[in-house]
Amino acid sequence: MANSLKVDIPSLRHIGASTQATGTVLSSKVGGAAVLDSAAGTMAGFRCGALLTSAANDWKDHAEHLAALVRSDGDRILQCVETYDTDDNSAASGFKQILKELEVSDAMDFSEVLGK
Repeated sequence: MANSLKVDIPSLRHIGASTQATGTVLSSKVGGAAVLDSAAGTMAGFRCGALLTSAANDWKDHAEHLAALVRSDGDRILQCVETYDTDDNSAASGFKQILKELEVSDAMDFSEVLGK
């Protein structure tokens, strides 16, 4: 049985979509920031209230940056998969056309090339 190299396009599409979804979840579930912000609101007159608000904003900014990076990775994976799939199909069609042309050509003996 011959070994073959194969790219699993459906799995790569799944990975890309999952990566995008992970970024979206990170973006929408910045739980720590909401808790800190809520705690800060109850301590508005105290010095720690302002510190909690600042910490909440920092947490939210960092989490959103991370979420954007993860979503971007998902986008790039999906773009690469589509490009690979399109290029692979195009190359396969080109090779099939070349082989078809070689089979009908009587000008030269291509039996060694075609393995006949």
